[in-house]
Amino acid sequence: MTTLKDEYILNSEAEMKELARNMAKAGFRRVALSGPLGAGKTVFAKGFFSFFGISEEDIISPSFTIVNEYKLAEKIYAHIDLYRYQRFIDDFGFWELAERADAMLVEWAEKIGISNGPFDLIIEINSGKLGHPEGRTVKVKKNLTKQ
Repeated sequence: MTTLKDEYILNSEAEMKELARNMAKAGFRRVALSGPLGAGKTVFAKGFFSFFGISEEDIISPSFTIVNEYKLAEKIYAHIDLYRYQRFIDDFGFWELAERADAMLVEWAEKIGISNGPFDLIIEINSGKLGHPEGRTVKVKKNLTKQ
């Protein structure tokens, strides 16, 4: 199993995707993402879902649709983006989707209270590390309420 660090310094989209694939490979299936606009949450999603065999070209941000479901080999993968969502998460069946999805990634998860969610991994992405405006600092922690 991959050793999980508390923080990663990444310098490219390729490194972000590789980190995401490694998280999926390590067995994390319920991921909460937070960070400002343009930080790389959807880039992370492309890497995460590509581990399961979903084409990166098919992975787009569900900012307006709220949920994108990818079905592959009778498995369901849920990509949720809560940036524009203003109602209760029960309105679109969040908890039911969390139960039936084989893997789930939620962008802007802080809108539902990350520690209250079904997440086994919580990731915060911050853009622009010192001296490298394209770089990202990625903070990672396991959700201790799920242990």
